[in-house]
Amino acid sequence: MADSLGIVRDSTLSVLYAGQDSVFSHAGLSVDTLRTGLPDGGGGLPLLRLLRVTGLAGEEWLCGLMVVMLIAALFILALYKKQYIFQIRGLIAAPNSRKVVYDTDTRGVWGTVLFWVIVIFSHTVFLTVALDRFAEGAVAARAGGVFGFMSLLFVLIAAYFAVKYLLIRAGGYVFDIRGRTAVFSDGYFMLIFIQGVILLPLSMAALYASPPVDNVFTVIGMAVIAVTEILVTVKGVQTFFAGWLSLLYIFLYLCTLEFLPVVLLVKALLTF
Repeated sequence: MADSLGIVRDSTLSVLYAGQDSVFSHAGLSVDTLRTGLPDGGGGLPLLRLLRVTGLAGEEWLCGLMVVMLIAALFILALYKKQYIFQIRGLIAAPNSRKVVYDTDTRGVWGTVLFWVIVIFSHTVFLTVALDRFAEGAVAARAGGVFGFMSLLFVLIAAYFAVKYLLIRAGGYVFDIRGRTAVFSDGYFMLIFIQGVILLPLSMAALYASPPVDNVFTVIGMAVIAVTEILVTVKGVQTFFAGWLSLLYIFLYLCTLEFLPVVLLVKALLTF
């Protein structure tokens, strides 16, 4: 079955390339020239860069997964938009807001799993694209390949969000502010989910756009993350402040789960 699909794919591509070559030959250009760049060393035409078969952009499964995840994310947003709006409002109004219990609060097991998969996958893709762009294709050239690199990064990001969730909830029990931390936790991860939905199309644009436009989309994604971090940091301090002893907890939380990941990311971008 796989061999048959491969034959069909190769035949289709051959016909496509032959047709394109006949069209562009009148302009003195070939499909190969357009795929690899113009004769003067330019980056090629933006639309035709979709035909690249090398590097990170040549991973067809990656583009397919991004499209599927984006559709799934938009579906979840449309299905639970009222609940999520209240969660974001609760985060903005923290620490004076109260947790709201919803009749439709449960997404079910598969809905919850899909929610977290989208959160982790979207950030994995964006960080992979950012590293690949700033390191000039180093991700695709790694020994483990793109899939191996992204799998490891997926696990690390999942562990990061899991630890952050547990520490937020633990802080609520330690300082007896469980209601406030519950509101903060719900709003925070909903904000991270929306951030992931924004990062997915930005990742696709950065992956397939021509230089230097691809770097512009990467920088926009970093700006989105920076704005989110600022909001979360301010609201986190307001939420967890329950006396002078809580300042030590806030300091350790910010250093280990907010500032340290940013420092490690910057270091990776500079040395990757």
